[in-house]
Amino acid sequence: MPIDFPDAPVIGETFISGGRTWQWNGSVWNTVAASGPTGPTGPQGIDGPLGPTGPTGATGPSGGPTGPTGPTGPQGITGDTGPTGPTGATGADSTVTGPTGPTGPAGADGVDGEGVVLGGTTGQVLAKASDTDYDTEWVTPTGLLGDLEDVDTYDAADGQTLIYDSVGDIWTPGDPATTLGDLTDVDTYDAADGQTLIYDSASDTWIPGEGGSSFEISETAPTAPEAGDVWYNSTTGKTYIYYTDADSSQWVEIASIAAGDLGLNEINNVEAPNPLNGQTIVYDSSSGKWIPGSVGASLGLVIALGG
Repeated sequence: MPIDFPDAPVIGETFISGGRTWQWNGSVWNTVAASGPTGPTGPQGIDGPLGPTGPTGATGPSGGPTGPTGPTGPQGITGDTGPTGPTGATGADSTVTGPTGPTGPAGADGVDGEGVVLGGTTGQVLAKASDTDYDTEWVTPTGLLGDLEDVDTYDAADGQTLIYDSVGDIWTPGDPATTLGDLTDVDTYDAADGQTLIYDSASDTWIPGEGGSSFEISETAPTAPEAGDVWYNSTTGKTYIYYTDADSSQWVEIASIAAGDLGLNEINNVEAPNPLNGQTIVYDSSSGKWIPGSVGASLGLVIALGG
């Protein structure tokens, strides 16, 4: 879910999202360093001297007197023991197995089932001759695409390719794509000079659009910024991205480098010792570094917020 900054912040107001904290200084949202972890508990101090024993309190009153024990009643007379009854007879064993009955006569043979058709030669395969059950025959496969169940090569022309038809669940002949506009997920209609293809998630299509975000190095914030623009403040050494949420737009800090501590050219993947006025830095895939250059149609810059 996108970060949604307050649309009318006051100076000093803080905002927390994704485990990070920013503070509004009247112009931009600056990150606030997180507090360090709590240190370990110190050793226990030496026990102090034992204080004097307090006076003994007065003894409380005893409970009421114990009542007298009642007399024991007389024991009843023990009755006579009755005679032991006779032992019953042992029952018959119920686990005895009865004799095995005689084996019954064998049943008549059933009707022979349908088997594989006799004959055939090496390389042949068994195929259905009709829709009738068990109506099969040996045939010699041709090895052609058109023999496959999900391929229809009827009326194919030179230069065509097989294209999958999801409606019929079958591959049919068709012309291959020769331009970007022929691709199913690209719409180049009404494209203008200098535009690039930009992915539109709403239509799941690449469409013509303006170039990528800009990257500017200056002492003051750029004028008329657009969402995604990046600004490196050459005075403070901080980097900001122009971020637009549901109800506001603002410069938000994405890196904190104190002025004088580290220069842009001192970053490992940046090589810009002598940039010219008005240049920006662009990525050079051959060296794997960001070098001075002119703003092109697309900067290809990816900024991860909150991480």
